[in-house]
Amino acid sequence: MRRGNLTDQQTVKLSELLKYNLPSVRGYLLREDFQRFWEYRSPAWAKKFLEEWCRRALGWQS
Repeated sequence: MRRGNLTDQQTVKLSELLKYNLPSVRGYLLREDFQRFWEYRSPAWAKKFLEEWCRRALGWQS
């Protein structure tokens, strides 16, 4: 779920999970961050964001 849709109890549990360096937590954070992509109006800025996002996503695989 997106952060805005979490209950108070789920928000507390998420805060606890974010303390750990788990692949599932990294995936969640990447997914949340990608939502910003849809807010860009400028194709140039959207491209810059996407390139950086992909760099971070692929860098976390190792």
